[in-house]
Amino acid sequence: MNVDKILNRLKTFTAREHEVLNQVVSGRLNEEIASDLGITERTVKAHRRTIMEKMETKSLAELVTMIIIVRLDETRMMTQAAPNRATRKQI
Repeated sequence: MNVDKILNRLKTFTAREHEVLNQVVSGRLNEEIASDLGITERTVKAHRRTIMEKMETKSLAELVTMIIIVRLDETRMMTQAAPNRATRKQI
């Protein structure tokens, strides 16, 4: 999967979807995410469904793989970048 393609999909996310995504890929349960964000578990499930649709993925493993690809690319860019050079914001 192309990093730019993944990043373009991530740009369509709301702030809340990014929050849920980060917790999902960290292995948090829906109940834990709901408690942390002050929302219902049903709302977390709705966000997860939207995330999966926007990322065009069918499994959590595929979603996590995409995020790992982006984060590894970000790490590579940061290690190669000059100290004053701007890099992409970590997801």
